[in-house]
Amino acid sequence: MYQELEELTEEQIMLKESAHKFAGETLRPAAVAVEQMKDSEDIFKGNSIWWQAKKEMRKMGYHLASLPKSMGGLELDAIGCHILLEELGWGSFGLGISNF
Repeated sequence: MYQELEELTEEQIMLKESAHKFAGETLRPAAVAVEQMKDSEDIFKGNSIWWQAKKEMRKMGYHLASLPKSMGGLELDAIGCHILLEELGWGSFGLGISNF
């Protein structure tokens, strides 16, 4: 777990905080809403809360986490990707991992 590292860089701390905030404000509520859906088919409808959350993740560029900035990515190293996945997984493992 990355929290066992003695010291995170300022950039890694900012990533952790912003991804954690995003996960709490966007992914957790979406996951709760999905769990409460009576019909699982509703998840896959074009404007469902699931797809809205995935669109928000794309706006944040999380799907391009390891790509170079020259290609529009976030250019995260291995620890940065781990931090991002851990925080998104805290919000909703299913939504978080589906982004990659």
